[in-house]
Amino acid sequence: TQGGAINIYVGTNNSITNCYIKSNQSSGLGGAICVSASSQAGLTVSNSVIAGNTSNSSGIYFNSSSLVNLYNCLIVGNYSNTTGVIRTETFSSTQSNKVINCTIAHNNQGVTTGTANTSVALNSQSSVINSVIYGNNALSQVLGTGVSMSNCIMQSGTSSASGANVLSSNPYFVLPGTVTSAPFDTTGLNYRLKPISAGINFGLNGSVVGTTDLAGNTRIQNTTVDLGAYESNYCVSTSVFSPAAP
Repeated sequence: TQGGAINIYVGTNNSITNCYIKSNQSSGLGGAICVSASSQAGLTVSNSVIAGNTSNSSGIYFNSSSLVNLYNCLIVGNYSNTTGVIRTETFSSTQSNKVINCTIAHNNQGVTTGTANTSVALNSQSSVINSVIYGNNALSQVLGTGVSMSNCIMQSGTSSASGANVLSSNPYFVLPGTVTSAPFDTTGLNYRLKPISAGINFGLNGSVVGTTDLAGNTRIQNTTVDLGAYESNYCVSTSVFSPAAP
């Protein structure tokens, strides 16, 4: 089977919003979603959770002619026997796929060597913005020469993606799962950022899609958007405290 929960064949304006896609299985491509249209298809997934899905290859898979956008999504705890959690069919695609304000973490995969050992595999026209990609067990967190990354946290490791303001520091999730426990859903977990996270107030406001985060909170607070699927009302202080003079 292709697409454990959803398999899309046609349509350029398909959308999934405010959904929880969990604990699905596929013996083929896409434990959660497969866009397998022979001609161009479009899919936008926004303000949704994709967790605990299993497949032979990828959690979200789309062919080379399809356009896929992921906005304000939490993608965690998925397991693939081979390739990583998000994968385009071929790097020769000319579609401008986008991943914006998403948290992609603690997804597990069986292949640990070669080019398949990557969490997110995208073509060169794709962009990843205001997102956190961390704690996945692949050697490469993002693969795709020419992929543009802006204002993200991406765990250090081999990566062919490049960009500006890309941090490798721990994002400090409040209560995350562990990659070795995948597949798991988000029950009892919390992938919001702690106040000490470098992802607070670190995003690009101009790239924000929609007015609310995954939890329904106002998306931009304290003047600058946070990274990942959740917005906080924490502020970042620039104050320097020194001991009082004797």
